[in-house]
Amino acid sequence: MTKTLVFLGLVGVLIANLGCQPPRKDKKERIGRGRSGVTGNFDANHSNSSAGIDSNKRWGEITSRASTRTWEEAIYYFTLPSVRDLGEDDQVGRVSPRSGDSTGVRFYGNALTNGSGGSVRSFDPASMMIHIEVYDDRTGEEKSGGGKRAPIVVEISPKISGFVEAGGRIDGNQVELYFIDKMGGVLMNGEIVDENFVGTVEFTDESGRERMELGEFSVPACGFFKCQQ
Repeated sequence: MTKTLVFLGLVGVLIANLGCQPPRKDKKERIGRGRSGVTGNFDANHSNSSAGIDSNKRWGEITSRASTRTWEEAIYYFTLPSVRDLGEDDQVGRVSPRSGDSTGVRFYGNALTNGSGGSVRSFDPASMMIHIEVYDDRTGEEKSGGGKRAPIVVEISPKISGFVEAGGRIDGNQVELYFIDKMGGVLMNGEIVDENFVGTVEFTDESGRERMELGEFSVPACGFFKCQQ
């Protein structure tokens, strides 16, 4: 089975699982603008968390070479499930698609394989999570009620309400991952190159009918997967 067919198979799983979910009744299951106390200064080289998030994880970045319009549409639809119930000031602002700018998209995640040995392995769903933070030009602004506006946070994991499923497989250095909640899903298709996990990230809406490319990702592999010490 080719790499493309494997990934399309994972997309089929994602769509099937989303299609059988009941209508969303709660207001918000993703975090929205969820990290208070951040300054809004985007640091692409910052390796570890300093704001109460898992300090053992390594941050990666999502960038894009698409047109400005395509990028802005992707950011809008990706963040919409997280912020649509919030006020106008908390809707997504401008986000840079380039690496190292003052705004951008950062993420970290986790995925442990089932068992050991063999070039083709699946991942343990209970171990899997994806945490994405969108730093727009409103992040760090003073809020009318006090405090600073946090980045938009999307997290899909078994610990977050609304989680549906996660899975994937690794075949040599090729990796496909998917993370699903009741608001949609995130799909990562990439490879391990030297010390980094790199590739393309896509997302779907809660109906599962729409699949859009968010951008290209890069993250230290040993910050995402468990590496031998």
